[in-house]
Amino acid sequence: METAAPLEKSLQIVLVRDVDGKTFWDALDEAISPRIKLPTPVDTSALSTFSTLFQGRPLNKGTIIFLTWPDSTKMLVSCM
Repeated sequence: METAAPLEKSLQIVLVRDVDGKTFWDALDEAISPRIKLPTPVDTSALSTFSTLFQGRPLNKGTIIFLTWPDSTKMLVSCM
């Protein structure tokens, strides 16, 4: 029996209006947090670190945010 090779996953978010970083993070957190059944201290720390990327940052209409998971233990964030 063969096992499936790990796949890189990515998500592209394109903003359709201007928002502040806190509003963006609050919406993203509302979508992410319920999906983490039993958050570990690592999960909690990662979410906290991730949230700081957007705090106090204006995000304008047309901003593109890429979230890429090269494997299950890493996430890369790019804003353009």
